[in-house]
Amino acid sequence: MTVLPGASADDAGKDRFTVSAGLRGRWVTVEVVGDLDMASAETLHDRLSDAVQTSPWIVLDASRVTFCDSSGLNVLIRAWRTAERAGGRLVVLRPSVHLHRVLQLTGLDQRLPIADTPPE
Repeated sequence: MTVLPGASADDAGKDRFTVSAGLRGRWVTVEVVGDLDMASAETLHDRLSDAVQTSPWIVLDASRVTFCDSSGLNVLIRAWRTAERAGGRLVVLRPSVHLHRVLQLTGLDQRLPIADTPPE
């Protein structure tokens, strides 16, 4: 996997959140670790925007998301729509139990593609 420039974030005050990205074939894999909330949503939005500029084919590894509020959901929806408009796709890979529950409660599990294995 090729690591993308500027693709890691661990800002002071956001020590419970990291995001990293790398390119594998046409897919950009963005890995999120920690709480996806108002404090971290902008960082993830920026990384996903950068990723879509590299390739509109995005894999969001959400297996280590520990919390997600409406700010986080908003980022996911916007990134999904941006990828679709650019002719690509955003796939949520192995969402954590917490995130999967939030996606179910909001009905987003019926809209956002969710996968247990990375797409080819």
